[in-house]
Amino acid sequence: MNKNKLKLFIPSEHKNTIYDIDFESFFNMGKKVILLDLDNTIEDYNHSHPNESIIELFKRIHKVGFKVLFVSNNGKKRLIPFSNLLNVEYLTHMGKPLTGKFKKYLKKTNLNLDESIFIGDQVVTDIQFSNKLNIYSILVNPIDRSTERWYTRINRFFENRRLKEISIKYKDKYEELKLNER
Repeated sequence: MNKNKLKLFIPSEHKNTIYDIDFESFFNMGKKVILLDLDNTIEDYNHSHPNESIIELFKRIHKVGFKVLFVSNNGKKRLIPFSNLLNVEYLTHMGKPLTGKFKKYLKKTNLNLDESIFIGDQVVTDIQFSNKLNIYSILVNPIDRSTERWYTRINRFFENRRLKEISIKYKDKYEELKLNER
C-alpha cells in the first residue's frame, strides 16, 4: 500500500482504554464533541448494558461539557440500552469506514468536525473513517477480542497487516504511538 493511503490507518493518539483519555484537556483545547464507537471500545460484545464504571465515566464526560454521539456499524437493538443509560445520541448502520451516511447526517446538523474527536478500537473501520473526515482520532485497545463477531475478526486480519506496514514505513510514528502494545 502506498504511504499516502497508509496514513488513513494511523491514529492521532493511542490509549490503552477510554479511561486513559484526559477529556478535560481536550475540552480546554476547544473540542466539544466526542464521536464514539461502542463495541469493544466502551463495552465488549457480550454485554448489553453499560456497567457502573462506564456510567460514571459518561457522567464525568457530560459534566465537562461534551456532546457525545455513538457512530456505530451496529443496529438500534444494540445501541438503545447504552444510549438511554448514558444519555448519548446514536447513529446506526454507518458502514464505517465509508463516510457517506455520516456526511448526510452532517448536512442536517451544525456539528463542527474541527471541534470533534473520534474514539474507536479498530484501525480499518474507526480510524480510517475519522481520518477520511479529518477528525482527531484516538485508538483504544479492544476490551475483549474473544467476544468479537466473525466480521470483526476479518477486520482484525486486515488491521494486523496495516499495523505491520505502518511499523515498517512509519517506524517512528508506530513507536511513538506504542501501536505494538495492541
